[in-house]
Amino acid sequence: MYINKFLWQLASENRKKIAIVGILDFTIAFMDVLIAVISAGFLTTVMCKNKVNIPVIIASLFGIVCLRYILAKFRAQRIFEASEGIKKNLRQNLMNKLLILGPAYMTDKRTGDLVSTVWSKVEWLNHYYGKYIPAALATILNSTVISILVWSFDSTMGIVCAVVVLAVLIVPIVYCFVASDSGAKEWEESTKYYSDCLDGLQGILTLKALNANGKYCEEIHDQGEKLRKSSMKHLNEMLIENGAFEFLSYLGNGILIIVSAVRYMDGKLDMQELAVILFVTQVCFKYLTDMLTAWHMGYKGILASKEISCILNEKELLNSRNRQPNLPICGSDFSVRFEDVHFAYNKEEGEVLKGISFEIPTGTTMAIVGKSGSGKSTIAHLLAGFYLTEHGKIHVGNAELSDKNIAEVQNHIAAVWQDSYIFYGSCMDNIRIGNPNASDEEVYQAAKKANIHDFILQLENGYDTILGERGLRVSGGERQRIAIARAFLRNSPIIIFDEATSALDGGNEKEIQAGFEELKKGKTVLTIAHRLETIQNAEQVCMIEKGNIIGMGTHEYLEKTSMEYRRLMGIQKGRVS
Repeated sequence: MYINKFLWQLASENRKKIAIVGILDFTIAFMDVLIAVISAGFLTTVMCKNKVNIPVIIASLFGIVCLRYILAKFRAQRIFEASEGIKKNLRQNLMNKLLILGPAYMTDKRTGDLVSTVWSKVEWLNHYYGKYIPAALATILNSTVISILVWSFDSTMGIVCAVVVLAVLIVPIVYCFVASDSGAKEWEESTKYYSDCLDGLQGILTLKALNANGKYCEEIHDQGEKLRKSSMKHLNEMLIENGAFEFLSYLGNGILIIVSAVRYMDGKLDMQELAVILFVTQVCFKYLTDMLTAWHMGYKGILASKEISCILNEKELLNSRNRQPNLPICGSDFSVRFEDVHFAYNKEEGEVLKGISFEIPTGTTMAIVGKSGSGKSTIAHLLAGFYLTEHGKIHVGNAELSDKNIAEVQNHIAAVWQDSYIFYGSCMDNIRIGNPNASDEEVYQAAKKANIHDFILQLENGYDTILGERGLRVSGGERQRIAIARAFLRNSPIIIFDEATSALDGGNEKEIQAGFEELKKGKTVLTIAHRLETIQNAEQVCMIEKGNIIGMGTHEYLEKTSMEYRRLMGIQKGRVS
């Protein structure tokens, strides 16, 4: 028998329920032993041609069977509650952990891998907690009681019974170590297959547009074949374990029968004792066989727990346990200051930012410009608290940004990213993400400022219209305006615009620009835009190239003094025209 320490720790809130189920399983097993003892006694009495009170025996067996049925139903309900509670808590813990880890953790992870862990792998734990653990506990207790019962009749038979049971219980432990590689490989291929299928569904428009769906289906087929082969390899190892388990079970059963017969012929056992031993040991082996079936189901849960453990034990760059949500960071001072900030997504690829220093006074706007890949968005992500700096400091107001006050900082920031996500839900729900406590009227006003209100009203169900997964029912510009409406609704003192108007047409941009100017009054704004008008309206402009600041000042100053800036602005003017 094998108990996984990590999985047992995860069940801390439901251990009592599992223990109750184990007790019920043992009670049910004890009733089976009692039925076997009564049956053995009835058989030997008949064989000895003694008088038998058949009605009493039938009534006793009927009563035990009925009580067993009731306990089995009660047990099924309790184990369902326990396993569902464990899955619910575990999924919640995984989601909380992933949200705490944030974009820094997601950078090199596939969505399908994480979804597979949160859903499929957690689901397989149901078999571990709901079938294997109760069966294992009941089997141990039941085997112990039966061995003691057999010992009471004959010590030799008790020792033989105990040895046989221990030999059979060792098989799952050996298998757990022998088959771990093939089991892990099967999960790996299964997860990759799931991720590839999810990628294909999410990118179905691109695949159809490029007529690449045929090729992608071939790749899915190849991955499915890899999954089949790994599953068959694991199955073959499982069949070997089954064979070893069944061989030991039949061998042990045979040894018990032979030894019992020899002890009976030597006069060490009488007929009734022989019958009881043969009957109860059959019950014991029945539960051992049931445990094997439960073990195979539970073992996949053990393998799945490895990935779950990796996520839950992942080091948090922003330690939530040290966060103080109500820690005041700046009072009325919402200036932003970067001091010699260095940052790298991973050390192998080198630094993305190299000694960035600037200050945005409260109520002013800084526009960050530069070529694609220069580090503009990374600056915004650091201010938003997605990552920690490796060197240097970021100040918001009079406080240094750290894992202790990151939650408070994020409460004061409204951000519109170039790839703002639209959730599956209504227009109202998607805008209200900016402020969950906002009234419907406040949502309407935010939508009007973002120039999306009239469009929403024209939809089939207005603000209750479901936008579809990732907002596929609306255009890119409309998705961008919904994201902008969130920023209006949030009304935070610090605003981040990451190419916030990149998906808007000229007409919409002019109307929204006026709304932005109203929104920006008295607020600290970091904007990353490709449009000349947005840059001209900023109090200062910071030009980034390859992670370094190569120019700082007003638009007019940089246009006069920087050839690189004039060249970049020439590109922007070309885009505007």
